Amino acid sequence: MPFVHAALAFLLLAAALPGAAAAAPADAYPRIVERTITEFIRPGYNRLAAEAKAMDAATSALCSEPSKETLSAARGQFADLVDAWSRVELLRFGPVREDNRYERLNFWPDRRSLGLRQVQRIISTKDESAIGADALWDKSVAVQGLGALEFALFGTGADELAEPGAADFRCRYAQSIAARMAATAGDIAADWTKADGFSAVLLQPGDDNPVYRTHGEVVQDLLRAMTEEMQFVRDLKLVAIMGEDARDANPRVAPFRRAGLTVAAIKANVESVLAMFEKGDFISALGEEDAWLSQSLRFEVGQVFQSLGQVEDDFGKALRDEEKRKFLDLVLLSLHGAKESIGDYYAGRTGLAIGFNSFDGD
Repeated sequence: MPFVHAALAFLLLAAALPGAAAAAPADAYPRIVERTITEFIRPGYNRLAAEAKAMDAATSALCSEPSKETLSAARGQFADLVDAWSRVELLRFGPVREDNRYERLNFWPDRRSLGLRQVQRIISTKDESAIGADALWDKSVAVQGLGALEFALFGTGADELAEPGAADFRCRYAQSIAARMAATAGDIAADWTKADGFSAVLLQPGDDNPVYRTHGEVVQDLLRAMTEEMQFVRDLKLVAIMGEDARDANPRVAPFRRAGLTVAAIKANVESVLAMFEKGDFISALGEEDAWLSQSLRFEVGQVFQSLGQVEDDFGKALRDEEKRKFLDLVLLSLHGAKESIGDYYAGRTGLAIGFNSFDGD
């Protein structure tokens, strides 16, 4: 692995030299944009909408017939919903940005646990104003998404959901969150299919387009989404939780830690970047001499998976174990390598400038 990183560093340096940029084929960028929308974005949101709808059904079944079986089914469906979300989480533009839909689906990070306290208050006071998908729309974004649903299904006292009558309000609140998420995810999926919607903004750049003048600018933003995701995972989902050393680790703020899905969600995040790069056929904008880039990106993602596999059984415990933390350090190294493959090498070879990253300075 050190050799591969060294080779990549050399190639990145070569790409930075004058005249290193390769001219992209004339039709490469429009095709990349179209493939990214049809092969990655729309299928991703369609699956999210389907899993959220299934979550709505699973919580309805739980509330109608509380039992260990229906609670287990609801918790299993939550894992599928988290996976679906984690594979489109890198898309921080377009319809998901309207009406704070992104935060409504997943309010994270929840700094100082302000959102968690709102969720706990709703459950402890049995606040009927939070019941119903429409009612939740007018509430704080923190009480209507994955974080709120995770606490309802996995937080303190959640096992009572399996006992008839013991947690009626909590169950109705969980079902309300699931219904709200199904409606929100369905709206996003529908908006991506509109002929005059945000897809047209990406597919038809030009002087009359309020956002993009060229397809190259669109590809530039798609690249930025991929590099931002690698940085988001690295800096916020790992480094901020790992702390300076084992004594400084804070596993309690890890995403989806109550459901035991922290590592699974991170894997899906990282895999989504590779999926977007490959399904969008971004490599088609480069020449044959750069064909190795796909293999390099796959290698880095594979290293992330292999290293995370060493800490997956008990992520919280691994954070406080110096030996296990070495695997997390390897994850950080691979995430950095993958980010540079796309953000520096690919962008350098195509002459695209990713520029400002919204997580810089976070």
